[in-house]
Amino acid sequence: MRTLCKADSQFKLIHGTLLSYRDSMNLTRCLKNTCLCLWTITVTVICTLMAGSATASSVSPPTQVSIATQLNEVQRGTFDGRDYLTLHIGGHEVGPSSCRSNILRMDTSSETGAARQEEIETLALSAMLSRTLVMIVVPLDASQCVDGKPTFTNLYLLPTSP
Repeated sequence: MRTLCKADSQFKLIHGTLLSYRDSMNLTRCLKNTCLCLWTITVTVICTLMAGSATASSVSPPTQVSIATQLNEVQRGTFDGRDYLTLHIGGHEVGPSSCRSNILRMDTSSETGAARQEEIETLALSAMLSRTLVMIVVPLDASQCVDGKPTFTNLYLLPTSP
């Protein structure tokens, strides 16, 4: 594991892939030893890069982003005959550029989705009521947007600091 420090930022890289990053000024994607500023935001981010080796001439963009945030609202509903779990996150818009929003959806119409929905809904409601931070995984593929809103594929509770 190699740690790179720049100003108040800390990057942790293993085999050139950014594992975790926290910066109070900029959300940054780090590929190999090159860091690119994407937008200004306060958030803890974990970027997952597409499979394959990144070279200086051909850099693969991330396929998903994981953000740490607090939940403002948790809802269930139907759109176009499909069931969705909807999360309202605090202030930060995420997702593909064509459907960035602070409202995220998960399709729960399939059997797998319905089983996972109950688990995620329980975690989300608990986190919202206790104001606990959660980690939400958001794909960056525009084809996965629903009604102009980005989707999320997973949610994890973050441990509280002692």
